[in-house]
Amino acid sequence: MISNTNVANMALAAYYQHISDSEHHFEIQDFIPLPGGADHIMYTFNLIDGKVIQPSVLRLFKWPDAAGFEYKVMETLGHNNIPVPKVFILENDANYLGSPFLIIEKIKGNSLANVIASKLAADASWFTSPESTSLCQQYAELLASIHRLDSQGLGLAFLKPSKWSIETIVASFSSPVNLELAARFEEIKKLFEWCLASVPKSVNPERVILHGDYHPNNVMVYGDEILAVIDWTDICLGETAIDVGWANLIFYMLGAEALINPFITEYKRSSGRELADLALYEVIAGLRLLVNLFTAMSVGSLNNNVRPEVVAAMDINKNLSRLFGFIYQKTGIDISNVVRYKPQTS
Repeated sequence: MISNTNVANMALAAYYQHISDSEHHFEIQDFIPLPGGADHIMYTFNLIDGKVIQPSVLRLFKWPDAAGFEYKVMETLGHNNIPVPKVFILENDANYLGSPFLIIEKIKGNSLANVIASKLAADASWFTSPESTSLCQQYAELLASIHRLDSQGLGLAFLKPSKWSIETIVASFSSPVNLELAARFEEIKKLFEWCLASVPKSVNPERVILHGDYHPNNVMVYGDEILAVIDWTDICLGETAIDVGWANLIFYMLGAEALINPFITEYKRSSGRELADLALYEVIAGLRLLVNLFTAMSVGSLNNNVRPEVVAAMDINKNLSRLFGFIYQKTGIDISNVVRYKPQTS
């Protein structure tokens, strides 16, 4: 996988020239890296074909089957009224850019997270404005529409179960690492006990299509309209509250907790679901973020292509502080004295 921007730019230009006739000339402009993750690297660019400019995003995947997986998902969802970016190119041959890749449509506008941040900085009363109400309603209705999809009927039966289902999390409490943590720290033991006591006596067996990472950074907005949901790498099957709990947590982490209750209300109205055990799924989301934060700061994660500049920009202690507050709000258990990050000093 090519991580050097200049090398990737030249390789992509050569690729376009290779797949076109020899007399055709493409030009790539504004080739800029975007925040990526452990399984992919992204760049945004403008492809100029004569006078036609095609704003695009290049997604380079670490795993051999990941590009084809996301292509299948996005093509299927796009044909079933879920707003996703168009896929221009799927290339499974790793010889061109060092890994399989997708070239997809760059959605105009901005992420909902950036919209929220800019509005919050300008005027906190925006949360009660008609624009905020409309976006929150669209955000909830869109998630409900994803959850209504039929995985079998759409040919997406190959989707795997979520790693964050109740059964999986409960089973993880018995792992050697977690048993040791619970034995060493009373607060961790109490948190595990709270989760176990909150598990419903009969877990809802319903498994729906989940986005898997539904939050404001993955929802694109233009004006007062949501245009698309991006990043389908984590799509899976599971309980609806996994997506809802994660979305609520990220609202809180963004300082937009004022949107949580309106979002829940709109989701319940649109989906017809009650979300009786939502608090448990919100705490599970908190545990998931805790794992993600420490993974992102590890050397191993850096070696897995998380951009150093992205990690450097993370305020890990601020994020942890807010996360501890979220977990305490839900459970009354303070784990801040147990889990702390200490930056390494040279």
